[in-house]
Amino acid sequence: MATNEDGNGGDDSTSGPPAASSWEPTCKVTPERIYTVALHPDPRQFLVAAGDKSGVLGFWNIGSTDQFTSASQKTPDEAVKSVSMADMTTADVFSFRPHTATLTQLLYNKRDATKLYTSSYDGSIRCLDLIHQTFTEACVTETGDRFITGFDNDPGTGQLLYYTTSDGTLGFHDLRTPATDITAWQLQERKIGGMHLNPVEPQYLVTASLDRTMRVWDLRWMVQLSPGTDDPVEVSTFDYPKSVTAAYWDPTGNHIVNTNFDDTIRLSTMDWSSAPDSSSSLTATGDSNAKGGSPNLRERFVIRHNNQTGRWLTMFRAQWHPDPTMPPCFVVGNMKRYVDIFCGSTGELVTQLYDPDRITAVPAVNVFHAHLPVVVSANASGRMVVWS
Repeated sequence: MATNEDGNGGDDSTSGPPAASSWEPTCKVTPERIYTVALHPDPRQFLVAAGDKSGVLGFWNIGSTDQFTSASQKTPDEAVKSVSMADMTTADVFSFRPHTATLTQLLYNKRDATKLYTSSYDGSIRCLDLIHQTFTEACVTETGDRFITGFDNDPGTGQLLYYTTSDGTLGFHDLRTPATDITAWQLQERKIGGMHLNPVEPQYLVTASLDRTMRVWDLRWMVQLSPGTDDPVEVSTFDYPKSVTAAYWDPTGNHIVNTNFDDTIRLSTMDWSSAPDSSSSLTATGDSNAKGGSPNLRERFVIRHNNQTGRWLTMFRAQWHPDPTMPPCFVVGNMKRYVDIFCGSTGELVTQLYDPDRITAVPAVNVFHAHLPVVVSANASGRMVVWS
């Protein structure tokens, strides 16, 4: 169990952490509760996107990243002075409404960052062309009545979408085909709340479900078989006392962090020694032609963490820092209105960000910027904050 300096779990400290060394302004970005956040990967421009409960996609255009880059090279006191509230008040906020229901995930195309994909409970995935500011329908479920809970884009071609739904379905769509051309598999009997493709070995998919399991799947077994002819193949399954909110691979593809309603965050490591080569194909019966079997997933750490967000807050989802060259760490919200950052190697609490004078709502959604020393947080009122 990860502990703070008092020997308690990350949420159990009574004295509270020291105040954050630097504060960036808050901004109202969407009219309702924010469910998902995406940061544009361009290291020269700081553009924040947020999706809310009503289907609104809001943008906070903070501008050039020079002020953050220079601030990170100074002492903490100097950094506070170099990025002041006044520096940020000219930031542009604008929005679209591409969906008729809650936005569940935002994701930039991994091969073309001018394309932002949005998924929704309205049963569709849409694509925003940032250059032309136009939306197109990328993918739509058969009748539009399946709530899309999450999706991912393959890192190789950027042309393949995988998505999960509220009825336990995994869908596959090639962006070069019509939006209704979908292949689907019934993975689980209950809602799959989140999914993520391994960034290094994208044939492996992790899912988090309301059925109280986290599972890893081998997509090669499913893509090469006709839907319904064989049961989907699980590589690993973990059963928990309560539902699993989210599960994500780290940027190296070796570790998974999952967030659970049993008030835990769990870290697992993949043992690839028995895995078939990523280039191997599968026979029609699903047998790998490579030597060896499936990789094994081993749970390493269990961190006690209050994840009881209730009905009015977006559920906590621990998220990795996306830079594989950085020491592994992940960020997650805290019911005491902190932002918790944990070490991905040891499971220890590294630091907590908070400002009781300005932060009055729980920062439920939190993500690292890939290239800047900042964390972006969002809350139930549609406001966001940048921590530096």
